[in-house]
This record gives sequence, structure tokens and C-alpha cells, in this order.
Amino acid sequence: MRQFGGVYPSECDTVAGHSSAVSVLATVLAYEFSEELKSETGVELNLPDVTLMATFHDFGEARSGDTGVSSLSVHSVCKLFPLEREGLEANLKGLKISRRVLELFDDYRGYKTPEALSVHIADNLEGIENLNPAIRK
Repeated sequence: MRQFGGVYPSECDTVAGHSSAVSVLATVLAYEFSEELKSETGVELNLPDVTLMATFHDFGEARSGDTGVSSLSVHSVCKLFPLEREGLEANLKGLKISRRVLELFDDYRGYKTPEALSVHIADNLEGIENLNPAIRK
């Protein structure tokens, strides 16, 4: 049976695989293009924030699961963000990095910063790569 969006389960990646790929892609793209971005637009990326945000952008799904579609059927609204955030909070509880990661997660989910936009671009590129059979071969 196909997943939401017409994808077969065998074509889906894991949260770990996806998060790792997005982390590498976002970090590489940010480092490769940060100087051009600054010189052409005046926008300066905080490179460590891009890496940290990308690393943890879906980390809460390790606990909550990818709940966007399933939460719609149970709650009649998508609860992906609050469930992922709760999972992220639980996974980081008691760690010094927790506050910063949660701030970056909120920035990411709100499309609030250039770093968030960079990670969203990497997230989308990774998804496109997974869905395009020509790229996967």
C-alpha cells in the first residue's frame, strides 16, 4: 500500500537516514555558498547554527514517529510540530544543549531565519532525491 503522497514504504527512508543526509547536505551547502550569499544579498549565515539545526530538525520524530498524516486521522488537525517538539524536549531533557536546540527547532518550524531557510532547502532537496528514481539509480 502506498503512503500519503503516493510513496511505497520500501521507498521511504528512516528518520536517522533522512536526518543524517539533511545534516550533511545543509552543512555542505551552507559552507559552500555562504560567501556568495553574503556578497550578493548581504545575508550572513551562522554556519554552526545551520549544522546544529539540520542535525536536530527531525530528531523528535525518533520518539514521536512521522506523525503528520496519522495525527490528522486521530485529531482532525496536523499535530506534527507539537508532537515532534515534545519528543525533542524529552530526548534532550537535562542536557546543556537543550535550550539552544529547541530555539533552533522553533526557528526551523517557523521559517524564521536564513539558517532555517537553508535547512528547509536541504530537507526538500533530500526529499526530491529520494522520490526521483533517475537520481536513485
